[in-house]
Amino acid sequence: MNKIKALSYFTLLVVLVSTSGLFAEDENHFGKMGIGMDLNYYPGETESEYYFGLFTRLRFNETYGLEAEIQFRSKMTDLTNLEIGSQPLSFSLLYFLLPKSIIGLYVFGGVTFTKPVLQSSGEPGPSETEGEWQKSLHGGFGLEIPISPNLVLHGALRYNDLTFTITGMEVDYSGFAYSGGITFYF
Repeated sequence: MNKIKALSYFTLLVVLVSTSGLFAEDENHFGKMGIGMDLNYYPGETESEYYFGLFTRLRFNETYGLEAEIQFRSKMTDLTNLEIGSQPLSFSLLYFLLPKSIIGLYVFGGVTFTKPVLQSSGEPGPSETEGEWQKSLHGGFGLEIPISPNLVLHGALRYNDLTFTITGMEVDYSGFAYSGGITFYF
């Protein structure tokens, strides 16, 4: 699915959901669990990249939360038939700066685990090489904006310190990434 089409579907979903009603001021997401998806933009040093993520989020109380996210990334190498894929799995502790507020401004940090896969489509046929599990740190800040009692829009700025090596090639995803998405709390 191309990037423009995915962004169009996401925008349509947000518009449809936002017309379903306003968020009541006496409701909040404290003590609830949420699931969601996001679209991430990574402005790399040589080329930009878009990738999707799926996550679950648990708000313990008005101040603390926990998030687990898996991202689906792939990157073509300078060599013609090689693609490096990875599905970084991140665990983050969330700290909400405005307790008891409808709008959730938060900072977060945590650890990311990734296991890269090198895929080759060259002769004599396709092959796949798996790398070793590696870990890194990440952190940033974000904003949750409720659009209904169960749906929340969110955006975040994240710094990843994500570098891994596979078959002698070093891949560096370190840097800032911007994300936006939707969370369904239940």
